[in-house]
Amino acid sequence: MSAAVAVCGLGLWTPGFASLAAWRAGAEDPSVTEPVGALMPKATLRRATALTRMAADALAQALHGTGIASDRTALVLGTVGGELDTTFACLALTHEVPPASSPLRFRNSVHNAALGHVSIATGNRGYGSALSASADRIVAMSLLEGWLWAATQGGHVAVLVVDETWPTDRFDPVAGAVLLSAEPPPEAHVLGWLGAPGRELPTCQAPPWQRPSLAGNPSAGIVDLLTLLADGAPGVLPLSPATDGQAPWSVPFTVARP
Repeated sequence: MSAAVAVCGLGLWTPGFASLAAWRAGAEDPSVTEPVGALMPKATLRRATALTRMAADALAQALHGTGIASDRTALVLGTVGGELDTTFACLALTHEVPPASSPLRFRNSVHNAALGHVSIATGNRGYGSALSASADRIVAMSLLEGWLWAATQGGHVAVLVVDETWPTDRFDPVAGAVLLSAEPPPEAHVLGWLGAPGRELPTCQAPPWQRPSLAGNPSAGIVDLLTLLADGAPGVLPLSPATDGQAPWSVPFTVARP
């Protein structure tokens, strides 16, 4: 990918940290245990799963202060597991005696449920894409989808990468958002550029401070990108491992604050 896209906003939610600023400061708040579902009206919020509310919180942060409307932003949601809590709850109902079912839970178990709820809540009738990939490539594939859309279609696109706690693996849930634009509006606070050409950039490593309880979450790699962009040092971040002699998926980024 040769076209550069602007990074206009960032967002993060994980237990103990209601924002990216809190994460970067290491200021853990024990009261932050559940996402609030920012941007979502109460009627929609009652039906929203934890995964949906996490995605909404990260998106609200990324949009804040940019002047970019939530109903005019293309959405890309990447998640490996999707709505696993809801899916397992549906499966548990089938083992009851007699077996039971829940249409509401079934509706919320589909892979694009969070994308649909957030789109409806914000009145967004534009482009939306929900995708999955292997645990070591979900961040790369989600970012590529959003990057391609911004570079070829213009406008703004929010890339959301989110995974909740899996019933079989007790890592913490996490949701991250990167707001991209091929042509950022004058009022947007541009954080940097992805894919910016030019001088050779150093390869970045994961930030030294990482919460151990996120280890194993397939979406935790989005935190590295968010942190490095917010810290302001240009570089190239590998987004997947190098395997079978193939170079990893990587993203170059530079800082370009107006």
